[in-house]
Amino acid sequence: MEEMRNIGRPLEFDPVSALDAAIDVFWREGYKGANMTGLLEAMNLSKSSLYQSFGNKSDLFQRCLTKYADDLASSMQSQLMDSKSGWEFIVEFLHGVADTAQRPDGVKGCFLVNSVNEFGQTEEKFLDVFKTGVDAVNSIFFAAVERAKKEGEIKKSVDLKDVVIYLQIVISGMRTMIKGGLDKKTTKTMVSLMLENFAQFRVQKIA
Repeated sequence: MEEMRNIGRPLEFDPVSALDAAIDVFWREGYKGANMTGLLEAMNLSKSSLYQSFGNKSDLFQRCLTKYADDLASSMQSQLMDSKSGWEFIVEFLHGVADTAQRPDGVKGCFLVNSVNEFGQTEEKFLDVFKTGVDAVNSIFFAAVERAKKEGEIKKSVDLKDVVIYLQIVISGMRTMIKGGLDKKTTKTMVSLMLENFAQFRVQKIA
């Protein structure tokens, strides 16, 4: 009878808040460094509630990565929509990453990049979620570059995928260096160099 009464009973916790708490743990400690005790305490759940709602540690980690990538892509999409141009979005995004240097959010790095660095190609069960997450973020970069091309900021001959890959590499590298302690002044200098190198893709406008 007790089991019958439990059917349809609403959750007594907020799944979104619980996932956000788990993301923070995995983000700070990595998958291997995070333990179930710490996750349960952060999420304020019992072990049975966690398994019932999110599955095991591996399942939870994949849910966290998916939510993080989706939230990041959504935030980037809003930023792109608010930007005056596709090129402005790219410049502002690079400087935004540089501004995290020597700040707590910069020291944490990017959860997605951290996770890819932790496992690479060694854990097949995570490959799909890594790819989906990276693709979600790259889709925004692609939209920004495509917009910049239509606006006459990027050369028509440039392969958009090449530019997106370039952005992915330089931003991932910068986040990793910031996590390792790169100071803000040096990071800003690196952004200037990146933008100078980016000139190969841009339309040279006559003043």
